[in-house]
Amino acid sequence: MLEGMMLTADGKVQLTIEIDAETAAEIEATLRAEGWQPAEGYRLLLGAGLGFAQGQDLLRQVEAGQLSEPEAVRQLLERLTLVEGKLANARFRLFEVETENKHWHLTSGAIRTQNAILSEYVEKLKAENEALRRDVDALRTQMENSRK
Repeated sequence: MLEGMMLTADGKVQLTIEIDAETAAEIEATLRAEGWQPAEGYRLLLGAGLGFAQGQDLLRQVEAGQLSEPEAVRQLLERLTLVEGKLANARFRLFEVETENKHWHLTSGAIRTQNAILSEYVEKLKAENEALRRDVDALRTQMENSRK
């Protein structure tokens, strides 16, 4: 792994870089303008840069005569198709997660409400149980006193 990259316990790679303040301000402005969360925006910008670099590499190969223009176009179209497919799949997965999360929140809200109701009922039963114990103790005391 390259310098600045660290494999985390959950199998992700953490990337640490230093950039100048002007570039940081431009990135921040872009993230705000696009409405991206920081981590999401960094990934999108890195991915876009990677795609650009890979496209530039294909163009250099065409210019060097190592690859024909039709072959380069074919490779770019294959890559675009693959990326679009992954994007569609990621969007669907995100939709599923958001739906499940919404359902979980609704379910957990109902569980919390039910828990509060049951807790209140348990407290009421405890109070009734204590009152019954006192009554039983009083009756025992009366029985013992009446035997004497």
